[in-house]
Amino acid sequence: MTPKLYIAYYRVSTDKQGERGLGIQAQRDAVTRFIERQEGAVLYACFTEVESGTKKGNRPGLADALALVRKVKGTLLIAKLDRLARNVRFIATLMEENPDFIALDFPESQPVILHVMASFAEHEARVIAARTSAAIQARLKDPDYRNSKGARWGNPQCLNPKYKSLSKSEAAAARRKDAVDFAKKLEPIIKFYLQDR
Repeated sequence: MTPKLYIAYYRVSTDKQGERGLGIQAQRDAVTRFIERQEGAVLYACFTEVESGTKKGNRPGLADALALVRKVKGTLLIAKLDRLARNVRFIATLMEENPDFIALDFPESQPVILHVMASFAEHEARVIAARTSAAIQARLKDPDYRNSKGARWGNPQCLNPKYKSLSKSEAAAARRKDAVDFAKKLEPIIKFYLQDR
């Protein structure tokens, strides 16, 4: 019996997840369980990448994994579809290239189901980005916020001559007001670029 070759692709979104192994081990465990259940299956290679699933460009680990899949006529294994990408266009392009791949959370799925699930993954990525942005904005509004090292955001030195004659608290208030005014000027521009077209 000719062995069936599988190439695993693992992805986490952040360096912290990569350093701590968060998410990677769960993906490895899912792949291992799948391989153990398949008669004649060989885990030929594994690729791990720390990269956002929403990025459309630089995915060298995935490119290498797909190249190897084609070279050895193997099958790409991913633990969850959202580990492959959180972008419908990316999934659609990949499906057009037609490499053999299995998303272990939907092993028997048809292309239409994969498109629907990719849509959900893309939506989830947008929701996560919105929550993260809202949390950052809330923190930025708190003038007493300190980062994990205890430092306040921003430069504590008043380098702008416009504020030199003011007391420290007056200068801080003036800088905050100027920052808010500047943000109000930028708001319509940012909204324009963030709206779906």
